[in-house]
Amino acid sequence: MNSKKFFFIPIIFALILSLIQIAPAHADAGDCFYTPPDTVSCTTGGSGNNGESGEGGNGGSGGEEREPCTEVALADFSDVLIPASYFTTLGGSAPPGSCIPASGLVDTCSGNIFAAYTSGLPTDCPTEYTPPPNPCTTELIVTSGGVICGTDWDWNLTASVRLPVISLDARPYPATLVRWEDTALRLGALPTSAGTGRLDYAALGGGSPGNPAPGDWCDIRLTLTFRPAQSSASVSLPHIGEFNLPLGDNPMLFYWDLPSHPEAGGGPLAGSVGLDELPADFPLFEGRAQAPYRLYWELRYLEWDSHCEEGGSGALNCGRDEYGNFTGHREWDWEGRSSGGEIPPSAVRGLPASMMADLDHNGAPDAYWDRSVQIRRMDNANRVDNPLWARSYSWGSIFYWGVREGQGQIGWQE
Repeated sequence: MNSKKFFFIPIIFALILSLIQIAPAHADAGDCFYTPPDTVSCTTGGSGNNGESGEGGNGGSGGEEREPCTEVALADFSDVLIPASYFTTLGGSAPPGSCIPASGLVDTCSGNIFAAYTSGLPTDCPTEYTPPPNPCTTELIVTSGGVICGTDWDWNLTASVRLPVISLDARPYPATLVRWEDTALRLGALPTSAGTGRLDYAALGGGSPGNPAPGDWCDIRLTLTFRPAQSSASVSLPHIGEFNLPLGDNPMLFYWDLPSHPEAGGGPLAGSVGLDELPADFPLFEGRAQAPYRLYWELRYLEWDSHCEEGGSGALNCGRDEYGNFTGHREWDWEGRSSGGEIPPSAVRGLPASMMADLDHNGAPDAYWDRSVQIRRMDNANRVDNPLWARSYSWGSIFYWGVREGQGQIGWQE
């Protein structure tokens, strides 16, 4: 029988990762961090002198001051190869220089491992590791001060993006009747959300905007985009349960068996949540919804580079030799460049475990839970733009619904 040994030792996770060779990244999105409750920011950069920086969309500018990591955010880890030397109580049971699979609890803010136990036999330590593509070159930190996309380059470009708001369309709302079979709920929108940061010039080749050098960049744009990972959302309602609601035109019809009385699970009163269309002392049921999103980055810029022009006979007036170098006459101009990819939750330091979605159930998070929700009231034709009915309601990650007893029904039994 395998026994699990816990060691409460101040191991710095960064020291563990320092044993792993990380491949350098080029023309990527930089370091990313999370700002509660719904924003991710990434910063990229490079060598050379800064040009003037601009702002666009939800983006930012270069050279932003980094926020320290101050909040403890505990998360489980499993089967991580940790040098055997860290488990000092093992003595000589592990070969020198070996690593041991371990699981435990880590503070994703500071990197401190709070608890660790061995989960396998000693093995060789990894010699090379290629991280998943992400926009961050040095670190990915999520703090209460914002998402830090850090870099060791001397210019920085930051972009930020908020998780979008999920729209649920409901009728009748904000209150319905017990056993009212025409109570309806629809997933009305799973929007995308994007933010772009801009930088005018980066003198990577040593030039200037008026006298560019080979390799200089201009019109640099870093864009972050949240896109829905699937076309449905998970909704939870008291006495109805948790169900999957697909995106579409046709709402789901249902009814409650009980009114939103406190003894039936009714929660706050309408007056306490600002629901002014109901009496202030009307108790409400509390619902929740969430949908998985994926985060993508794209870096676009112009690079000062050369190319061949056609001569009078239609042939190119230059070419490349056997070493790939240009020969003959070259024309210099700004050439468009772009790169991009996905930023998985594992690449964002400090991301709360509650935001990590494991859609394929393989133990590794592959999406972000979006719990920002709004209710849009719809009419009997399922329209939300009817001026006689249209109204939206939002309380962040929850929503409220009142349920009355129907006409002729006996009052709540005490």
